[in-house]
Parts: sequence; C-alpha cells; structure tokens
Amino acid sequence: MKAIKIDLSEELRSIDILPVADYHWSDPHSDHEKILRDIAYIRDNDHVFCVLNGDLMDCAIASSVGDTYGA
Repeated sequence: MKAIKIDLSEELRSIDILPVADYHWSDPHSDHEKILRDIAYIRDNDHVFCVLNGDLMDCAIASSVGDTYGA
C-alpha cells in the first residue's frame, strides 16, 4: 500500500471525499455516463478527493463467473 500525503490550503473550509468502487467499466451494463460525471466532479473541484476501493473494471478470466470474452 502507498500512502499519499496532500497538504490542504488553510483557506479550505471543507472537503468532499468520494468513495469510488464497483464501477466495472468494461461491463456492458456499467453506467459510463455516471462514471465520467464522477471523474469530472473530482477533477474539476479542488475540494474533492476520492478513495479507490476496487472493482473499477471487470477482468474476467476463464475460471471466473464473468463473461471472459465480453469483458
């Protein structure tokens, strides 16, 4: 695990922390528009930070339940 230190401005009154998980980008049922909106919100606002929690895309393998070729 890698810790990332961010020095916040003293003028900053509050922050938003957006947990990012279970996007499953490569799944055809994934809500790509919502994912892109979330990314833009994080990118465009200095007071917004995210925590990446996993399952950001599907990586099905032959022995998994997912669709290996569809993903």
